[in-house]
Amino acid sequence: MRTPKAFSLIELLLAVSLLAVIALAVSGVTMGMANGVEHNQDYYHCLQSARINILRMEETIRRALLIADADSDAIWIWREDTNGSGVMDVSETSLIYWLPATQELVQYDIQFPDSWNDNQKQNQDTEIPYWFPASVDWAYAIYFKNSSWLVRTVLAENVTDVHFAGLPDAPESKLVTISMTVARGDRELTLRSAVKLRDNWGEYIKWDDDQWEIV
Repeated sequence: MRTPKAFSLIELLLAVSLLAVIALAVSGVTMGMANGVEHNQDYYHCLQSARINILRMEETIRRALLIADADSDAIWIWREDTNGSGVMDVSETSLIYWLPATQELVQYDIQFPDSWNDNQKQNQDTEIPYWFPASVDWAYAIYFKNSSWLVRTVLAENVTDVHFAGLPDAPESKLVTISMTVARGDRELTLRSAVKLRDNWGEYIKWDDDQWEIV
């Protein structure tokens, strides 16, 4: 009876080398798939977050009384007449700003402590006259930047471009268009929307004696 021949050392080394090559190939494919899944998850998370926040902006603008100013990458909104004075107070407004350096879309608000009564809030608030600045940058510098009660909220991240426009121009705007581009890695998407103000005080604005007035 013939004895089966054993593998030679060279054959064993070749087999081990072949198995190592196959294992490395399988490992590379698996890691590539895992990285691809993670990349897609990050992108869709970023995209979903942007969609949610643009819906929130739409609702804020839709419920606003007035668009005080819209300046391409920022918008100044009179949200509500909280105290019923018929005059725009700083705490009743919001600034939405795009910050290119950090690729963030942020909202600035003035929020007084909940423990304060109406008189305390009114004493710290500022009435905005019936004339409006040429730029929301002016509003930020005068009313928001140095306030002790400034609240900064990040609405969206990975934002590479934003554009706001009021139609007609603020403060008479009845409609606001929004364009926001979000990107992650080599992928980007532009979201667009148009929002009509529900209670539009812009209809009661008129230009008189070199200033805007609410009539």
